[in-house]
Parts: sequence; structure tokens; C-alpha cells
Amino acid sequence: MEEDGSKVDNKGEDNRDDGGYLNNLNSLNLNPPNHNTPTNTPTLLQFLISNLNKINSQISELVPSIKHSKKSQNYEKILKNYEEAKKKAMDSRKKMNEIKRERSSIFMKCFEIVSSEIGKIYQEISKNEFTKGNAYLVLDNPTEPYLEGVRYHVMPPTKRFREIGHLSGGEKSMAILALMFSINKFMPVPFFILDEFDSALDNTNVGRMVDFFIKCNVQFLVISLKPILFQYADSLVGVYQDPNEKSSKI
Repeated sequence: MEEDGSKVDNKGEDNRDDGGYLNNLNSLNLNPPNHNTPTNTPTLLQFLISNLNKINSQISELVPSIKHSKKSQNYEKILKNYEEAKKKAMDSRKKMNEIKRERSSIFMKCFEIVSSEIGKIYQEISKNEFTKGNAYLVLDNPTEPYLEGVRYHVMPPTKRFREIGHLSGGEKSMAILALMFSINKFMPVPFFILDEFDSALDNTNVGRMVDFFIKCNVQFLVISLKPILFQYADSLVGVYQDPNEKSSKI
């Protein structure tokens, strides 16, 4: 009887020890112990390892999902920033294109008027009894004319076409005056101020310019040394240098 009691007590101790493992198992939220749960230590250890492997497997399955969720959030944020930047870029491009169209329209409006007038004006101020000259403008970049230059070609009477840089002093003066009056057709001014524009012109060309000035019906303030110009002035102011005082007087 004592042996049986001893055996019963030992069995109870084994049950208490196994019960501790089972409690730990419950704290890990594993499968709850039941009549199939092993009660001996080696088998219980295998049972725990098996359940831990299941948990690790479930965690491994969750990690890609979490990473994917973070990547998805980052992607959404990047996509939102991209769409906002794209919209701003498109709006800016639209405004820039509008500005370019407006700039091109204003430029071409001026160019067309000046280009159509310059030939007529140059012919009028350069013609003689035998022939007359010609002048025209050429755009280096017709698509976007404001980005590059405008070439000014002039053909003085009895001569061939040349760029303005290859003309003589008097020919340049006539060409520049023609350009100035052509621009005035686009944007008229109340008066002109000319400082010795006739210094390189002979009396014949000065006379032609005087005739043109009178037709313009515009006020001119002119500094000149040519007597032929004085006689057509409404008012004349003489300036001379006083050798005694080393200064100019009126």
C-alpha cells in the first residue's frame, strides 16, 4: 500500500511538472492542451517546437504583407507628389506657351509693319532722276524671331544689295533714317531729336531728307552744320564758341 501511495505521489509530482509546461504553452496562445496533448517532457518539447515553427511560419507570411503595405504607402505618397509636380509643370508650360505666342504676335505685328514700310521709305529718300534704292528685312529665325537677329539688306541706287555693315558712311545714314521712320509707323512719336545726322551726307541727300521731314508732319529738333537745312527751320538757334571765355554761347 505504501508503494502504491508512493507511486501515486510520484505520479502527482509528474503531473504538476507537466502542468507547468502546459501553462507556459497556454501563455503563448498555442493550441490549448487537450487529451491529445503529450504529457511527457520529450514529446511535449517536440509539441512546443512544432507550434513555434507554425508561429514563425505565420510571422514570415505577415512580414511581406507589412513591407508591401509600407511600400504601397510610399508609392502612393510619391505618386501624389509626382502628380502635383506634373500639374504644376503643365500649368507653367501652358503659361509659357501663352507668353511665347503673345510675344511672337507682338513682334511679328511690329516686324510686318516695319518690313512693309522700310522699302518704300528708303526708295523715297534715296531716289534720284535715274533710279532709286531698295531695302528689306530678313528674320534669322522665322519660327521664334525674338531669339535671333534681323538682317537689314540695303541696295543704294546703282549698286547691289549689301548688309548695312558694308555700306559707306552716307549710305549707312540714309539706311538708318529709313529704319527709324519705318519703326515710327508702328509706334509714332511726337518729335525726333537728330544730332548731326547729315554729317556724312552731301547736299543732295540732305535736300531729300528735308523734303521727307516736311511730309512727315512731325516736329524735329536737329543739330546740324548744313546751311541747306537752316533755311527750312521754323526756329533757328545759333551756338558758337567764345575764344576769350573758352565756352559756347547762343
